[in-house]
Amino acid sequence: MELTSLAFSNGEMIPKRFTCEGENISPPLEIADIPEKAETLAILVTDPDIPDEVQDSMGIDVFDHWVVFNIPADAFGDSGRMDAGAGRGTPGVNSSSDQGYTGPCPPAEYEPTEHRYVFRVYALDNALDCSVGAKKEVVQESMSGHVLAEAKLVGRYEKQHVA
Repeated sequence: MELTSLAFSNGEMIPKRFTCEGENISPPLEIADIPEKAETLAILVTDPDIPDEVQDSMGIDVFDHWVVFNIPADAFGDSGRMDAGAGRGTPGVNSSSDQGYTGPCPPAEYEPTEHRYVFRVYALDNALDCSVGAKKEVVQESMSGHVLAEAKLVGRYEKQHVA
């Protein structure tokens, strides 16, 4: 399985439109080679570069930007593309305690000022028995033993504000 975006390539900068400084919408994603036996997909987006101060204050190791699951495996259609904000699947809760996508927004007052954002998609052999607003850890536990394939796409972002 392969995960790509028309908005940015693996390892490249995420356009401002998909961040807190822009429209704060999820970038368009494309998934190739979804296994035939997949019933649902899950997407998790994390920031592993959060500063120690944020980790300590929030009690987290990574910042979860998007948790969505039970996306029908055929939601990407023949094109393999899902547009930003398509509203497919069941929203989990991110580290901002919001349901849905929260775009890159690295705090400029801490190093590193540029962060990596890891988009992961999982093809699953079943629908997850998780409620709307489930945390990433609950979704991951529910996925255990049901992952047929996974793919990853990494983007980067640094705030473009004027100090």
